[in-house]
Amino acid sequence: MVKKNILLVSILLFSNSIFAVDIVNKDKSSYRIQYDDAGTKHDEVLNPGKKLSSICGECTVRISGLGSFQAAGSDKIVIQNGEVKVE
Repeated sequence: MVKKNILLVSILLFSNSIFAVDIVNKDKSSYRIQYDDAGTKHDEVLNPGKKLSSICGECTVRISGLGSFQAAGSDKIVIQNGEVKVE
């Protein structure tokens, strides 16, 4: 029974890392990024050319000066030319 539980937990943890939201900043400016991941609030700065990987499974991401965006699963939020696309 314990082995089954360990296997189940391992599968769940692995599947969450496969389907997690990424944010990519292809812009020339830095942006303040705020999001809530499973009850933990995050407030980070994303510099030009950088990426935040696997930030959440499903969340609302607030990007300073650009607005709020819903993302889930394997979505990628891309900031480019002062605009945001959720792919």
